[in-house]
Amino acid sequence: MSELYKHFASPWREVLDFNDDALISLYNHESYGTNLSPNNGFAKGKQMLNLQVTAWKEMLREGTLAKFELYADEAYPHWWLDSCLKDTYKDLTYDDLLTLSTPSGYSRRNR
Repeated sequence: MSELYKHFASPWREVLDFNDDALISLYNHESYGTNLSPNNGFAKGKQMLNLQVTAWKEMLREGTLAKFELYADEAYPHWWLDSCLKDTYKDLTYDDLLTLSTPSGYSRRNR
């Protein structure tokens, strides 16, 4: 996961810490509640990862993003995408799913 955290924090690579101490610090923060430096790159990456996955799920449910678009990007391991997107459609009804699978502006309910 540390590589994914680095990926999502890459825009701040020049100003954040990504050394082993930062990784251990994140672990200690999450496990024991120790203080965390605001310059911890792994923590920033985890935060950005969570925000991005939430946005992806919303876009997938809206039909503005397709799963294949994420799976086509080599930056994201398939095992990880499988894990974080598994419950994306959990609360949708069959009719909701049919609506998502039709071109925008057209609903099967209008037939």
